[in-house]
Amino acid sequence: SHHAAAPSSDDSGDGGGADALFFLRTKYTLLGKAEWWWLMDESLAEIDKRLASENYVVIDNFLPREAAKTLRAEVQRAHDGSHLHPGVLAGGKAGDSTQYTMKDVRGDH
Repeated sequence: SHHAAAPSSDDSGDGGGADALFFLRTKYTLLGKAEWWWLMDESLAEIDKRLASENYVVIDNFLPREAAKTLRAEVQRAHDGSHLHPGVLAGGKAGDSTQYTMKDVRGDH
């Protein structure tokens, strides 16, 4: 039997791995592994390649809708309960070990 190779991130016109990730998601969904497609070696290699070249990767619908809703509600409860605090920045212009917070700089809170 002949297996089609996943297009690499170099094959896609956008310079990223979106087409390859779509191909891999589809492939493993057809093989009955829709929930864990991203954990397969081929998928992890493509995700790694994208992270190495772009420093980020977007995986559409990574979490099923209900899991995403549950996660959002849990984060909201943590935020409402004052369990989340701004992260600390370090270094500054002097490059020393000064630590400070700047709410406008941080997008994680």
